[in-house]
Amino acid sequence: LFADADPLDDETWVPLSQVLTAIGKHAIVDTHHARVLVILDTGKQPPDFRCGLLSSGFIDAARDKIKSLDFKNLAVLLSCDEDQSAWTAPEINGTVFGYMVANGLQGIADERTGSGNGNTRVTVQELAGFVTTAVDGYVREHRGRVQQPILVWCGEEQNADFDLCFKSSYTSSAASTEQEKSRLANIKRLSIAWTEFDKWNQRTPSYDSWQRAKVLARLTRAEQLLWAGTAYQKQFTHEIDLVERVFAEPVTSAWPDAICGSSLAFLHRVHGRDPIAERSASGLSLASESQPSQPNTSPAAAPGPAVAMTSPGTDTKSDNSDVADGKKASDALSPPPTPAQQIIGWLTFNGQTKEGQPPPERPGLPRRSAAVGFVYAWLSDNSQFVNAAVLNRFLDWIGPVPDPKSVTREEALLRTIQEHLQLISGWELPAEKYFTQLWSQYLQAADACESAIATVEPRATHCLERHAAQLLVDLQVVRDRIHGCQTDRDASDCAIDLDELQAAAQKTLDIRDRLERAWRLRDELAMELPTLAQWIASPIARLQKKLPST
Repeated sequence: LFADADPLDDETWVPLSQVLTAIGKHAIVDTHHARVLVILDTGKQPPDFRCGLLSSGFIDAARDKIKSLDFKNLAVLLSCDEDQSAWTAPEINGTVFGYMVANGLQGIADERTGSGNGNTRVTVQELAGFVTTAVDGYVREHRGRVQQPILVWCGEEQNADFDLCFKSSYTSSAASTEQEKSRLANIKRLSIAWTEFDKWNQRTPSYDSWQRAKVLARLTRAEQLLWAGTAYQKQFTHEIDLVERVFAEPVTSAWPDAICGSSLAFLHRVHGRDPIAERSASGLSLASESQPSQPNTSPAAAPGPAVAMTSPGTDTKSDNSDVADGKKASDALSPPPTPAQQIIGWLTFNGQTKEGQPPPERPGLPRRSAAVGFVYAWLSDNSQFVNAAVLNRFLDWIGPVPDPKSVTREEALLRTIQEHLQLISGWELPAEKYFTQLWSQYLQAADACESAIATVEPRATHCLERHAAQLLVDLQVVRDRIHGCQTDRDASDCAIDLDELQAAAQKTLDIRDRLERAWRLRDELAMELPTLAQWIASPIARLQKKLPST
């Protein structure tokens, strides 16, 4: 293919047989019986099952065509054998084959350490022997593959030989030294760009596949330009500049900011932030909040200070039994409270302290998102604490909103529940006694819905888009109905709606898992099938000429 050829238009292609025929019949070659070596750095198209290319067949066809040409003293050096690829290497600023051919022609092929005889002249056989050994050794060591260049002569004679050039005494000039420094600087810049891509990829939403694909395509293009040599320095610099500009930009998301940008469920699953690890880093664990007895649902009967709580595996004897045995509460042996127990004890403190015990101290505030996630999950499982007093103390603990854009949906929902419970405290509504249970159940439903649509597979996101939107609409409708709940009948209807919402969330979760698993299996098969197709293609390709034509 020439530089202005169209790869998809076969009329712009030039067959290899025409090129070799034009060389062999050239006036100088034909009249003066010149000796010619044609060097072809081909083999850049590996088998690709997805493109329908099981085996290129170019090398076998080229070998047969070269042997069929009736020319003397004309040889062709091919960069690789059939079913092999001609590798490029940015560290040597070009292809491995071209680099070794250039070094061989400079005189290395004539050295006695290889196939040369040390007579200061490089012959065709010496060059072919050196290039075959050097290329295969380099590719095996640095790429873990096989690449064996082959020498093919026109006609039946395959062992001819002639001199090519004298051994060169050329030394690198200052210009070539600067060129080498520039090449090494480009390699370093590209390596840094790939490292920055990995970091950028970790903080970029996984469903933003289009933006990731564009950056990956530009980096791949820059690497190809680097392999092509110094002639594409401007294009290489342009591609790297565009990529670095993307790394400096804020990460965008295909999901609405109201969902992805502020939902802990999305941050945990889609962005890879593990809530368990985050709580553990902050000393918060739901497993450590167990209490010696189940408290009453009335706020007035809230448990006492956290220091009186016990954890699993400790003495479960209550304070009342200690008093009955004549023991003081201070004499009871108990392990120090965990951070989770301290937070719960302080949030649920009702103002009454036991004799000899100080009131619980205000716990230190861990990472804001970890504190919100912990209290959110705790209130979801303990409806008796969903009251204005606990929420007021919680909001006082985390403090005012530092930045409206940084507020998570979970924190906003807890603030909404606090405002609602504070507002209806003096209305004496018949449904007031059901709000703690309804809001606790709603916290569970909201977390289930957002977790169900938090897909880590971009293609599954598009499949679930309509279903996810409807689920979020239903979630908002139920929330509005709880706000307007007044009678016992209203509370009963809201409870039914919440049960149906959780069932819908579970159904969506099953669909999401099946979609993600299906796409994952599809990708795994796409990686395995080309290898299988390539393996079964070789014997079939060899037998094609023997098969009868229909």
